[in-house]
Amino acid sequence: METVAQWLSNHGLALTLAMTAIAFAAEAFAQRESASDQRHHWAITWRTNLLLFSATMAISWTIAPWLSPLLSTWLSGRDGALSLIDAPFALHVVMGFLLLDLGSYAIHRLFHRVGWLSRLHQVHHSDIAMNASTHFRQHPLSTIVTLALQLPLLWVAGIPGVSWVLYATLSAAIDLWHHADITPSPWVECALGGWLVTPGVHRLHHHPDRAVHDNNYGAALCVWDHLFRTYRKPDASRREPTGVAGYPASAALSIRACLLTPFTASPVASSNAASLIHTRKRASKYAKQPAVQHKKTS
Repeated sequence: METVAQWLSNHGLALTLAMTAIAFAAEAFAQRESASDQRHHWAITWRTNLLLFSATMAISWTIAPWLSPLLSTWLSGRDGALSLIDAPFALHVVMGFLLLDLGSYAIHRLFHRVGWLSRLHQVHHSDIAMNASTHFRQHPLSTIVTLALQLPLLWVAGIPGVSWVLYATLSAAIDLWHHADITPSPWVECALGGWLVTPGVHRLHHHPDRAVHDNNYGAALCVWDHLFRTYRKPDASRREPTGVAGYPASAALSIRACLLTPFTASPVASSNAASLIHTRKRASKYAKQPAVQHKKTS
């Protein structure tokens, strides 16, 4: 297991780029019969999101010399809560994987609850034509804040480095899949949607209506959404819209807008913190409505 993790660590970027190339080719093939303006929008979206990914990677490489020694120490598995549990190493790896996924769920919810974090996170949600590249549609500061929030978890929990590498690789593959511009067979959603984050499950999280998208926060597994009662089952017979209601249209395509919009005056962004209580009440009311009423929102 450690040998596999070491190989993944050494080839992580190449593997991510390979998976991205496969996703791009699959979507490009699916786009061949689409209208020309739709294909043009899809291509620009991919370009913008890959540029955002490049900016994030540049920052990551810049801080790596200072961050790597810290990560090596905290991922050694010698300290933290898991080191106190007398169990086989494989079980430690599984527990570490689950704790990382729980941490991702908690951090994701935090990005929807704290005003200034939600401004950054809106960049990810602003893609009105969600596709696999939306996985990379993250403000660079959002990625840095996420890592800063993960570090205490690594230290307190004593998560093994093998768990970190395996989770990073698997979650990247799942993220590319559940953001992809595809419509899985209903049986796939039925078979996997209850425990694994599928395109249908995650597409609901990208719905423009906050009463809908304040659900399904899971990154890889749906178990946390079930446990904390934020799971919403998708309707396999309908294709939900995506994007952020009221978000500047130019920010959906321009990398400059993606980088600057979180810091400019935006009615959507500035209203987030003030509307948290209202949104939670609205989401609760929405959840009680029959499915026939939900169709009116599309």
